[in-house]
Amino acid sequence: MKSIMMYILTAIVLFTSCSNEENNASDDKKTAERVTERFKFYFYNKYGAVIANKLEVSNIDEWAVAVTESGRVCEVFEDITGMDAPLKPKYEYTYVSSDGKCSIRIVGSETADPEGVYAIFHVQIPGCPHVSKIYVGTEDFIYRYKADEVVIFL
Repeated sequence: MKSIMMYILTAIVLFTSCSNEENNASDDKKTAERVTERFKFYFYNKYGAVIANKLEVSNIDEWAVAVTESGRVCEVFEDITGMDAPLKPKYEYTYVSSDGKCSIRIVGSETADPEGVYAIFHVQIPGCPHVSKIYVGTEDFIYRYKADEVVIFL
């Protein structure tokens, strides 16, 4: 009787661990999809166009947005990734999906640098091929280097 109970207990443990692995893989996929969806919420319009300023001195996949306060960068990163990203004098935070295909990294500081940049989003998201970097700076930074007429705020 004890051996039957051991077999049943072993089977339950095996089935439970297999279903947890399947759930974790599914959760990771949902997390990467959620991150892509949240990123698009902030930086794409409903037609699939990037909502950011195109700077005169940037590459085709580099963009810029303005903020009125430096903490906004960390708030948006937290909302997109679900990670904690407290504002510090200097910070760097990275999100990488479990499959390694989706990553977002921010490097920044509480105060703008001499050019007026608070932070840079480094982006690698397969669903967002038009974006590799987003500079986040002061309104003056955008006016100094932009080719667009209107400053886009984050």
